Amino acid sequence: MSAPPDPPATPAPPPVLPAQKRGVSPAAVVVLVVGVVCVLLGTYYAAEVRGFFGIKPWNKTAPKAFVAQYVAAMRAEDAATVKSLTGGSVQVIDEGGRLTKLKTGGPMAPARPATDYLPSGDPNQGTVSFRVTATQAFALVGVSAADGKTLEFKVSAEKGGWKVTDIRQQ
Repeated sequence: MSAPPDPPATPAPPPVLPAQKRGVSPAAVVVLVVGVVCVLLGTYYAAEVRGFFGIKPWNKTAPKAFVAQYVAAMRAEDAATVKSLTGGSVQVIDEGGRLTKLKTGGPMAPARPATDYLPSGDPNQGTVSFRVTATQAFALVGVSAADGKTLEFKVSAEKGGWKVTDIRQQ
């Protein structure tokens, strides 16, 4: 007698998949929070960021070269060129196109001879420091003066290039 035939094999049941979670994953929440923080900080510090990239503090030679150009125009007594390179509180006073005096420090400050603002040193060898605030961004170029003090040229990046916005003797 022979053995009864084997019953046909039944197919294996399909694997059971875990139930799909509903909602947002923790990684998506972290990405969303970081994105919102970046947007808020970017908006809050937009003026500083714009000023920082406007004055380009990684390039210290540009403000020095501009001050050298400004000083060369002052030495040549070229009032038109000095006026075109000046902004802010600096006022140029000329006689017949010849630079005679500069007025710095506001409306009540007296005008002084332009020679008082001529450095004895080379502006390309001067010192440069940068300041960035919410309201302004500028470079300070320090050049030695004839009397042993330092002339500080405040240089701001404005539309059309750099401008000397103030000159101080330290």
